[in-house]
Amino acid sequence: MTNVLFLCAGFGTRLEKDLCESELSHLVGVPKALLPLNHKPLIEHWLQVIGDLVPYIICNQSHKAQFDKWADSVAFNKKNIYSNGVLTNETRSGSVKDLFLAIEYFQLQNDNLIVIAGDTLLKKFDFGKFVMDCSIINHSVVVYSTITDTECFKSGVLETMVEGGKERVVGFLEKPGPELTTSRKGCPCYYFVHPSSIPFLKVFLDEKKDAPLNEIDASGRWIEWLIHKTPVYALPITGRLDIGGLATYLEAEKYLSENKLWIV
Repeated sequence: MTNVLFLCAGFGTRLEKDLCESELSHLVGVPKALLPLNHKPLIEHWLQVIGDLVPYIICNQSHKAQFDKWADSVAFNKKNIYSNGVLTNETRSGSVKDLFLAIEYFQLQNDNLIVIAGDTLLKKFDFGKFVMDCSIINHSVVVYSTITDTECFKSGVLETMVEGGKERVVGFLEKPGPELTTSRKGCPCYYFVHPSSIPFLKVFLDEKKDAPLNEIDASGRWIEWLIHKTPVYALPITGRLDIGGLATYLEAEKYLSENKLWIV
């Protein structure tokens, strides 16, 4: 069985600032996963393609009412929405802890889990083939697309080697300077987490219990650590849409108005 978990607990402070200074100020306070893109919330583009897989959401307490209202409008099971209890960006848990909390709350430890950032879409992506390929690989899997030197500063970057006809991840750098690696394999927060990897979440968080937030804030920090504990493999994708600030939101809107998002 495979489940889908959307990480939607961020506060989107950079986008909020941009929106306040734009003609889209009416979107201030809307969680990124619920931002309209080509006439429907971002997350609904995912729900359209995941088929019979069961979706779950972790959000912050400040946005919980908006997710509940949205759920009522689309008949989404509100029992599958969990708040981490956080009210401000300054007191946020960090994505890795949110992932752990959601898995514990929803009891997702024993199944395959696709983890998706609530501000991310993938371009011309064949979701069904991805799930099938991951089932064959039978380990945790991340994805990557080719990025530019400048984009290295905004992305996790994978280093891989071919092993048995598959790409195994042997290095992961979180938002490195381009001089730190020759790789340009940008890795979004879109992971296939095999059940055998899930116990390592608690091990990681226990090791980092006294560490500063930036060491558990980005989900890639866990992947960076995990590749040294258990095999993690990589699959190529065409590209991605990440909603960071207003410019990337407008780029995503333009892309969706001109292109089909999924290969079905």
